[in-house]
Amino acid sequence: ERIESEIEQVRMWSAYHLLDRWSAEAGEFVERLWRSSTVEIRDSAVTLIGRYSLETYAFPLLRLFLSNEGGLSSAAALALGRLRYDPAAKLLVNRFEAILGNADLNALELEGLAESLLMFDNRTYWPVVYARLAGCQQNHAIFSTLFRLLCRYVETHEQLRMLSLAYREPREVFHDAHLTQNLVQLIG
Repeated sequence: ERIESEIEQVRMWSAYHLLDRWSAEAGEFVERLWRSSTVEIRDSAVTLIGRYSLETYAFPLLRLFLSNEGGLSSAAALALGRLRYDPAAKLLVNRFEAILGNADLNALELEGLAESLLMFDNRTYWPVVYARLAGCQQNHAIFSTLFRLLCRYVETHEQLRMLSLAYREPREVFHDAHLTQNLVQLIG
């Protein structure tokens, strides 16, 4: 009941305890978090929906993703990726492509969209994200974000080979140990 308190600190405190102690039972209380007027609590609800595959929220998540209400578009994208909600696939790809074409790129949004696609269907969308690496070789922030995510979601030897090839030229340009670290963690 405290999640619906008029006092924001009490709402935050109760949400913290629900998440800390009973997140595995999210289905029983996520609706209250979802309806909260506090953005941080709604963000927690979105995360729980994806983490525990609460599919009844798939369509409302899609609406949230499209409206970006409360700045929760990235969280909604990740949850949709985890749920593998088919009607969202094309919208996620379109937004991913649009943000890459935007001069005022939001790195967090890019990361959320790319990861949502990789979670949605690695075999289908890993090549889509990989294809964008070549066009980002002169932009370290974008390249390193996509490269790190692709390393995290490698499933085949062919994907690993492709990443190794993609790594060569930007490594010479950026001299960034983080790029190397991603491959070292992957290969051992």
